[in-house]
Amino acid sequence: MRQKEHAGEVDYLFDILFLLGLPIWILVIRLDGWWYRRRKLNPQERKEQASIN
Repeated sequence: MRQKEHAGEVDYLFDILFLLGLPIWILVIRLDGWWYRRRKLNPQERKEQASIN
C-alpha cells in the first residue's frame, strides 16, 4: 500500500516537471530559431565571431 502511494507521488512529480518543461522547451526552440535567423542575416558578425574563437 505504501509503495503504491509513493509511486503516485513520483507520477505527480513527473507531471509537474513535464508541465514546467514544456514551455521552457518551446522558449528554447523559439530562441534557437531567432538566433539562427539573426546569424543568417549578419554574415559579417559571424565572421568576427569566428576570428575571435
